[in-house]
Amino acid sequence: RGEHRLGNRRGVRAAAGAERHRQLDQDRPARAGAHRDRRWSQRLAVARGHERSGERRPAKRHALDAIRRRALNVTTAVATFESGSAAERTRRLVLTLSTMMAILLYAIDMTVANVALPVLQGNLAATREQAAWVLTSYLIASASALPALAAVEARLGLRRSFMIAVLGFGISSVLCGLAPNVESLVLARFLQGMFGAGLLPLGQTALQSVYPPQHLSRAFALLGMGVMVGPILGPSVGGWLTEEFGWRAVFYINLPFVVIALIGLSLTLRGNADPAPRPFDRLGFVL
Repeated sequence: RGEHRLGNRRGVRAAAGAERHRQLDQDRPARAGAHRDRRWSQRLAVARGHERSGERRPAKRHALDAIRRRALNVTTAVATFESGSAAERTRRLVLTLSTMMAILLYAIDMTVANVALPVLQGNLAATREQAAWVLTSYLIASASALPALAAVEARLGLRRSFMIAVLGFGISSVLCGLAPNVESLVLARFLQGMFGAGLLPLGQTALQSVYPPQHLSRAFALLGMGVMVGPILGPSVGGWLTEEFGWRAVFYINLPFVVIALIGLSLTLRGNADPAPRPFDRLGFVL
């Protein structure tokens, strides 16, 4: 009693097994996320094993097929663009240059008169408010004419609509240069903005009729360059013309470019009127 019996003693546990080299948490606390990193490493190893064994080959094959299809589409687009005759390629080039020239003139005239405004104000004996209408009337007319453009194009056709717009823009530019007073100048600028409003949308439609769909974005980018560069060049061109030749030259300079654009459009542009055009909503246009 009071003595320990051998039978009641528990056996000593066996010694721990040898530790593996570089096992997790060895000799230091585990860093945050170590267990998650080990799980992702295991999954990555399993995925690589499946890839080596050929289980993911169908996915690779689909990816290669998609790349081949894209390359074939690009090759087909280039072949479509270059498959036309020399006359067709020349027609596209002339039409693109003529359209860009017309749109560039319209964009330049948005700001070309800004620098000449003080000079023409003095020559025409106009007040500052009257001279400001030379710029405002152009913008108001451009915004007002756009809703009716689709109806005009459907009734006259693309060719006649575009050429009338370019011709009207040129004639109104000459009227601006011939204006004897500020009222007639404001009216001529209104006509100039009204005819110029359709140049950009009609130019896009004209290029859409000659370029394949794969190259429309490139053609529209060229037109966008004219729209962006025009307002930037306007003040510089207007200041130089006003200083060297007078403010009327700001408007007369459009005439030779309009003639060149008309010749190019007459030789290359096609498009007939719609035989059954939709009725024009006159009340909606006025409102």
